[in-house]
Amino acid sequence: MKDRDESVKSIHESNTDGDKKVHSSRRWVIVFSAFVINIIVDGCLFSFGVIYVQFLEEFKETRSNTAWIGSMLDSAPMLFGPVASIITKRIGFRKATIVGGLIGFAGFIASTFVNSIEALCLTFGLIAGFGISIPYLNSVVVVTAYFEKKRTIATGFSQSGAGLGTLIFAPLYEFLIEQYGWRGALTIIGGILLQTIPCGAVFRNVNDFVDIEDEEIITEKPLENNIMTEKENPESIDVTAKFIEKSTARYTDNESKESVSLARNIYKNILRKFSMLKDINFLLFTCSLFIVYFWYDLPYNFTVDRMHGFGYSTKKGSYIVAVIGASHIVGNILFGFLGSKNEKFRFYLYCGSLCIWGVNICAIPLFRDYIPNMILAGTFGLISACQEAIHAVIIIDILGEDKITDAYGLLMFFEGIANLTGPPFAGWLYDISGSYNNTYISGGSCICFAGIMVLITRICFTKSKNVNLPENNIEDVS
Repeated sequence: MKDRDESVKSIHESNTDGDKKVHSSRRWVIVFSAFVINIIVDGCLFSFGVIYVQFLEEFKETRSNTAWIGSMLDSAPMLFGPVASIITKRIGFRKATIVGGLIGFAGFIASTFVNSIEALCLTFGLIAGFGISIPYLNSVVVVTAYFEKKRTIATGFSQSGAGLGTLIFAPLYEFLIEQYGWRGALTIIGGILLQTIPCGAVFRNVNDFVDIEDEEIITEKPLENNIMTEKENPESIDVTAKFIEKSTARYTDNESKESVSLARNIYKNILRKFSMLKDINFLLFTCSLFIVYFWYDLPYNFTVDRMHGFGYSTKKGSYIVAVIGASHIVGNILFGFLGSKNEKFRFYLYCGSLCIWGVNICAIPLFRDYIPNMILAGTFGLISACQEAIHAVIIIDILGEDKITDAYGLLMFFEGIANLTGPPFAGWLYDISGSYNNTYISGGSCICFAGIMVLITRICFTKSKNVNLPENNIEDVS
């Protein structure tokens, strides 16, 4: 058992020790593929505000009811995060991403045949959203698998695809709707979503990039979620499975029986994920993320409708959303470099960014003119990039690298609940007041509070590290 642990550790060290033993060019191809996936996936998600206006006109429903379509689409990739992580653990980054692209395409195509909001929530929201959740998760986790020193830079670059996707897809949605109607637009966007398949095919196994010097290595192979130890030729070792499976290597004896059903294994996996919330630092950070994502989609979903109410065309409203995307690209790269500094600086950078973000949202109701709203949208796109570029690395700071897959999947679940309930609540605030002012003020105030919660997380995290420091030193000496 000791030899096995040392062998697994040697594999991981060969992949993380300054990234020296990994072929850099191939590794950055992985980052570029994740970048393209984020262009497509986030472009589909964040451009909903353009088609939202079309749904209002088509179905003549309240803004709260119509917002459920977008909230289902935005939340499904998050809600299905734990399931997506289980699927990835079973079949790997490549196959899982390809399957997700096919399911997402099927959801978009099915949406062109429906005639009600309820049906759109099922096809456009749940089915397409579930398909999108798999490449969405893998585009983050696969980058962290290949990088150690430059992880935040690589993550920031790959996540900047979200901004470029919004920049491209918002005007593209508007153009396609004008030319082919919203049903034709969804058909074409579904075809574009299929391009996540070749991107997923590029996701090579980690062992293809790692130079393994030992002739034989002890590895753990999952068999029906049971652990079996055997010797293998290093050429056949799937270090990707090892990276994804590391956090699932501790099972009880009862779980190691072959008769345990797949449903029970999934239940155990999900239960184990929720047990991570026992860590007070991770719990506080999760609460902060929930608040942020509850209000995250305000500018994306309601800007076009708000500007339309001021007399501006839908096309002009879509340009404001495109500005969010353009500044989001810069923000992801900027926060990627800034977040590569030390752990302490990352926490304070993230906390300060959330507070500025909240103030920016609160200021939106003060302006009705086009240019000031465009400037505020650009500021939002720049500052909100801290979410994608930094928060995955902060999870590693709190819990450790071996728990990133499970932790990120769990956070996606809570983010999904926030995305599901946030937009309808924001639409409800408009329905009862006849204005978006209360919506934006409430959202901005809550995001400021979320930033304060991150500061509290940092304080608690520092105290817990100081408490554990003497114990760790004793172990090192012994």
